[in-house]
Amino acid sequence: MGNNVNCQPFNDDEWLIPCKSVGKNPLQPEYALGNLVKLNEPYRVYDHGIIVEHIGYNAEGSPHVSLHLYNTRGEIYVMEEGPLTPHYVDFAATEFEVIRVANTR
Repeated sequence: MGNNVNCQPFNDDEWLIPCKSVGKNPLQPEYALGNLVKLNEPYRVYDHGIIVEHIGYNAEGSPHVSLHLYNTRGEIYVMEEGPLTPHYVDFAATEFEVIRVANTR
């Protein structure tokens, strides 16, 4: 399985999201894969996210992650061109707050 992890962001759903974590310097537990976050400033119309990849740390030493974004209507941010798959957007931990810790299998 390597660094790939299956994350279950919602307790009652069976929706699993493939995620990837960096191996050398793991991020703090509050930035675990699958955790739900609320952005301090919306990205377009999307104001929530699911941590799906650990990038590491930015130049200022803040944890840096990739998120799948969604809005309050439950719409997930997808690329406008190509297949309808969720698009990763990178954020520093200073740009969001963790609102829910996911259960993992």
